[in-house]
Amino acid sequence: MAEEKGCPMCGAAGRETHRDAEEIKRLVNRLNRVEGQVRGIRGMVEKDAYCVDILTQVMAAQAALNAFSREILGNHIRTCVADGIRAVGELLQREELVFAAECTNTVREFQSYVWDEGAAALGVDRPVKENDHCMDAVRYFVMTVVKRGCARARRRPKGL
Repeated sequence: MAEEKGCPMCGAAGRETHRDAEEIKRLVNRLNRVEGQVRGIRGMVEKDAYCVDILTQVMAAQAALNAFSREILGNHIRTCVADGIRAVGELLQREELVFAAECTNTVREFQSYVWDEGAAALGVDRPVKENDHCMDAVRYFVMTVVKRGCARARRRPKGL
């Protein structure tokens, strides 16, 4: 297997999400259920089971995999996305991240970014993910390039 090359400046080779033992256990349990369902479907095919019965089990396996995906996505929003938004906010406040006036879509998205009020009432930071393509790109840049030290801040150019 070829060795994955990292960033020439910081050596970072890939992205990771650190999960606590309880989260890993929940995710693995979900995957084990899906795996068992798929093995059961294979057995049904091998035994010439009725098509509708097989399709019913396929739908159940898909629902279980969708539940796994929702849990991963929810964790991603609660952790990775919220951390990235905070990091972008900190850089903006310190004026270490600035945008040119020509970045109209990015500026417009910053102005329309909102947090889930219901989640906030429960003490949870959860952004509302709508029309945020530029914001996602900025957050990704900050978390994968700036936070790893692959880019250096410099003084704001004149005119910005």
